[in-house]
Amino acid sequence: MNHTTSPVPGVSDRSAWADTAKALSIVLVVLHHTVVKHLGFVTPTPLLGMEAVWLELTYALKPVRMPLFFVVSGLFAGSALRRPWRAVVRKRVLNIYYLYALWLGIHMGAFLVFDELPMNRTRGWAELVANLVVASSGLWYLYALVAYFLVARLLLRLDPRVVVALAAALTLLTPGLGIDAVNTASLLQHFFFFAFAAHFPSVIGAMSRLSLRLTLFVAGAAAAVMAAPMVLGPDGRPSRFVISLLAVPLAVRLSSLLAQWRPVARLSSFLGRRTLPIYVLHVPVLAVLHSFFIEALRFGGTSVVSVLALAVYPLTATCVIIATCLGIERVLSRTGFDWLFTAPFGPDPAPRTALAPVPSTAAAPKELTAHP
Repeated sequence: MNHTTSPVPGVSDRSAWADTAKALSIVLVVLHHTVVKHLGFVTPTPLLGMEAVWLELTYALKPVRMPLFFVVSGLFAGSALRRPWRAVVRKRVLNIYYLYALWLGIHMGAFLVFDELPMNRTRGWAELVANLVVASSGLWYLYALVAYFLVARLLLRLDPRVVVALAAALTLLTPGLGIDAVNTASLLQHFFFFAFAAHFPSVIGAMSRLSLRLTLFVAGAAAAVMAAPMVLGPDGRPSRFVISLLAVPLAVRLSSLLAQWRPVARLSSFLGRRTLPIYVLHVPVLAVLHSFFIEALRFGGTSVVSVLALAVYPLTATCVIIATCLGIERVLSRTGFDWLFTAPFGPDPAPRTALAPVPSTAAAPKELTAHP
């Protein structure tokens, strides 16, 4: 696959840290759904405390899990925002919306059969149409990429600082809007990270090169914010944005450091270029796992072996789900169903939006985030 030199300041061609950040984010997404939607059903009552630990951990990662993904998404969308509408609308809007609509229908069909997993799902044609207009399902991320790009493009004539300030205000105000659909609320709250990265890519590049002293300072500030009750709102939501502002630079720097370790770099490059099949397939795979193997997976007793097995189960299940998703994608792509993961309007010759699909070629990896 050929790559061109990235025009994004502070970001190298096919930046290794960006691949690592994407890989880290998608693993955290799968882990989150495994813990929140599935773990409680296999945990015996005497060990519910261990489930609570995993729940606390995955919710503690909320301020960085999706913001990091959208930062990488916005980073490589910046140059496309300044291109003519005709040059970008099909490849950056219709391509991704096609994949969103396609997999929204597939998910609806899958959950008609495997309906035991407690997920935000599309039930019937009316909700399908509603989700095509405003996303509330687990596929909201794909919808967000389209919406964010369109909004950022429409606001291009405004001062970027004004756009980012408005996006920050929307993030802070969303919890007070009383939106019941969690994913719809998330759709409103994450535009800031996309817009900031798209308009200030050099700042994101600088985050990947933070000095040790500054990294420790930001980490200390993040810990202080998380521990300070006065920062928290009634439900803790307003504080997440503050924590994200500190956690995202740390995650970018961590991704940069991990990318310097060759084994991690190879694995993250492999996963980072295949985020699309993992993203769209992991929930149906988890639903099948939950429906067919729930009894076999349910832990019994409180022996040391059971405790240790339950302690590592979410990570093990996450690895199995990701491997299964990639296996399914490979089989489908080799049997004529590669159109499930490729864009109908062809590749974008410019740096692709993070999470945009890769051009349709036999050996091309499928990813949710773009690269130069």
